[in-house]
Amino acid sequence: MKKLVSALFIATVFLTISVSAQSEDVAKDLFRTHVANANKGKPGVKIRIELLRNGQRQFVPLNTEFRSGDKVKLHFEANFPAFVEIYNQGSSGNVQRLFPFEGATSRVKVVSAYVVPRSASEWFEFDATPGTEKLAFIFSRAQIVAKKKPGAVVNPGQNEADKTQLALNELNKSALEEGRDLNRVQVKNEHYVFGNPEKLKQAVGVLITLQHR
Repeated sequence: MKKLVSALFIATVFLTISVSAQSEDVAKDLFRTHVANANKGKPGVKIRIELLRNGQRQFVPLNTEFRSGDKVKLHFEANFPAFVEIYNQGSSGNVQRLFPFEGATSRVKVVSAYVVPRSASEWFEFDATPGTEKLAFIFSRAQIVAKKKPGAVVNPGQNEADKTQLALNELNKSALEEGRDLNRVQVKNEHYVFGNPEKLKQAVGVLITLQHR
């Protein structure tokens, strides 16, 4: 997707629990139960990829091999009050924010369905160049703030846009590092991420890769 109809990078944030060895029904139950009772189940997010190919729409697993001309949308929901940010990572290492949309907040409602891009007519499209698209999905119970790395050298020639870009790059890097031990559970065409409430007090994320052949 060197040219996703907008660019697609989803930073996915997940939390730590031992669910991967459990059944698909248990994973779904953990997600649903936490909605009704915050002391039960496990807090997390559910992510799905919608594929449009040859006029046919369907949800597909994250390990699907995509083709030139395929179009996709990202669907997600959280089972707890969360802040979510989604970024596309370019080959330069710089990131581009895809969610929240301009003028919108990163706070998402519990088990409300969100779609990126949100317009029915907009999709991310894979171009003719094969490769791996990196998606970073970042979330937290607390508001997500991009901060400059402590001790970072400030270039006198940097403008505010450069400083903002560096802060966003650092946010992605640190969130993905914090999310390394989070648990991811693939249930057919749904991808769940669960974790410890304490872990969710900070921004955590996981990297999702989409293969383009």
